[in-house]
Amino acid sequence: MAGLLTIAEVEVGTKPRRDIERKANEQALDRLPTGLSATVDAHQRGANDDGSVRWKIPLNGHFNDPETRESQADIIPPDWAPLEVGNTDASSTCFHLARFGAVARWPYGDKTLTVIQTRPRVLIQRWRAGHPPIDEVMDDLVEFSNWIATGRMLGPKMMQSMMRGEVGFAAPPG
Repeated sequence: MAGLLTIAEVEVGTKPRRDIERKANEQALDRLPTGLSATVDAHQRGANDDGSVRWKIPLNGHFNDPETRESQADIIPPDWAPLEVGNTDASSTCFHLARFGAVARWPYGDKTLTVIQTRPRVLIQRWRAGHPPIDEVMDDLVEFSNWIATGRMLGPKMMQSMMRGEVGFAAPPG
């Protein structure tokens, strides 16, 4: 991934419920650790996201070093991100990364909220100026989209193991 994304994970303690149960999802997110807060859009119909996540404390995360291809520790400074609960298209993830520089994901079947942020946050503005060239950025976002789509097929446990480097990547069958 050329080291362009930092990923931080925050334990929610429960899995998200269906979209129709937005209130229950917001109540679950109300139990996030001190310094983090989330809102779930009660109506959400046709919105670009399911709500937002804010953190007033730095989040400990990691990124993949493009030279060593190993995970390296990184910090996501206090900020906010659009929230996506349950299933979401890879294009939505890319949209949030390109527009806001971050996205928070709480997928079905997972008790973890994952905050993904571009490294550094100003990278979005640098892209617009051509540093790095937009083609490089889009290539990385396409690769990331494919990785997210594969994760939906493989499931959160397998993807978390892959992020920690515990298993090698193999394309899904078919």
